[in-house]
Amino acid sequence: MKQAVVRGALSVFLGAAFPAMAAAADLPVKAPMRATMVSVSDWTGAYVGIVGGYAWGRGHFVGTGTGAGSVNNVSMPGGMIGGRIGYDFNINPNLVLGGVAEVSWADLSG
Repeated sequence: MKQAVVRGALSVFLGAAFPAMAAAADLPVKAPMRATMVSVSDWTGAYVGIVGGYAWGRGHFVGTGTGAGSVNNVSMPGGMIGGRIGYDFNINPNLVLGGVAEVSWADLSG
């Protein structure tokens, strides 16, 4: 009986003196590392495109100089069309080089 009391007192003393020993079993477990998702995209390739549209506008101009005082009302409608062709080369995930040729035409009168 005396030996049980001594053991009990010793464990209370050691538990109070070294609380980190008791907490060591309660350490959190690190979460497993997740695999990093890598975006797989390739911008290498040729492309072709067309553009088109319509423009309109009005202007009110008052002449100066030899035409001082003359009033001109101008309407500026017309269509636009164009195209492009190009090629891009994906050198690495952070760098894309390329070239493009464009041509456009507009028939705006006014």
